[in-house]
Amino acid sequence: MLEGYADTEDCKRVLLKNCEYVAEGEKGFSDFIFTDPVEAVLFSMYTDAFFLLDEDLKLKFLEPKPDLEVVHYMASRESESYRSLLPVFQQPLSMYLRNFCVDLLSGPKHLLFVDLSVEHSREVWSKTDYYEKYWRVGKRLKTWKVFKKIDEHGFKPIDLMIYPTVGIGEDFYEYFAGVMLRKKGYLVSKLGLGITYASDMYAYYLPSMQDALSELSINGAFLPELGLLTFNRKRQFGTPRYRTGIAAVIEAEPTPGRTRAGRDARQLKGNGFGQARSHLRASNGAYNMAFAVGPFCTASDAPSDIGLISFDESGNLVFVEREPEILSSDCVSAYETLIKGSVLLNIPWDERLRMLGLEKSFRGCYTYYDSVKSLNILELIQQIKQGVLPV
Repeated sequence: MLEGYADTEDCKRVLLKNCEYVAEGEKGFSDFIFTDPVEAVLFSMYTDAFFLLDEDLKLKFLEPKPDLEVVHYMASRESESYRSLLPVFQQPLSMYLRNFCVDLLSGPKHLLFVDLSVEHSREVWSKTDYYEKYWRVGKRLKTWKVFKKIDEHGFKPIDLMIYPTVGIGEDFYEYFAGVMLRKKGYLVSKLGLGITYASDMYAYYLPSMQDALSELSINGAFLPELGLLTFNRKRQFGTPRYRTGIAAVIEAEPTPGRTRAGRDARQLKGNGFGQARSHLRASNGAYNMAFAVGPFCTASDAPSDIGLISFDESGNLVFVEREPEILSSDCVSAYETLIKGSVLLNIPWDERLRMLGLEKSFRGCYTYYDSVKSLNILELIQQIKQGVLPV
């Protein structure tokens, strides 16, 4: 184990204890199992984990980024420096799963850690290019005769995920933070609306959006999950608890020391708490909450102005929130537009224009953005519930 870093056993403990869709792995084959294959897709999307297709090819998911975005380049007031990022010509996650990854949805997915910390230092690994990393992982898989084991256990390569690590890195904590915030009712994404700096992750809680999404039994989600509204999934997430708008920046760190950095409220540099505070203040009011995320911290480590998401050596969750300031109505409107635009991705383009009243008057990005901004989210949800979407 690298000093200060969590190891694979720590990861297993915290996921088994805090995620209902994670089960013990099969001895001699995997470290743990995702009982819901869509959850395995999300794990791949936010970490370095990937699926096997065969001995030469892997399948890696990334959080979809809009092919086209509509951006505020000038705020109306200095205190409202934000940008609105609206997905327009972006495919929903359901399209990829239905058309390219049918086998992936066939059942539970196993995950196997490939720990390379004996052969590589964290510093060397972080500077190793993408392709050499996977070449080294491939060599290890051949040494372990993984594909022979897949056959012996009666599985297909797509049933196994590989997670290469040299000490558990920031990617795991980004995912872990997203899962824990989702359970609290937040909508979580790498899409940020703040300017000047870019945080690792963002989380939004908007009462009007959450109330509407609860009609579809969605009480928190990763943003790409809003493109899966036609999937019949059992949702196991928490109940929303807030009645005020929240927009949070999230900074992930791989060690407790880096997470605790910047505990003093005057510190705006460095890692962890200091970096989260810096991003929060740089947003000029567009965000009103911040979290630092990392392993083995206690509630007492959190400063008075920054939240904390962590776990102890037994895998018990440590979750600290701070009271948010009030978001301006302009900022809330921008975040609501992002959420509505994401939900609209479920609807075919022609039907989308009809719903927005643009079938005869569509004039490009501006008219689309303006119509989405004024769209009643409850009307949109009712259209989905009534079966407008193809099954």
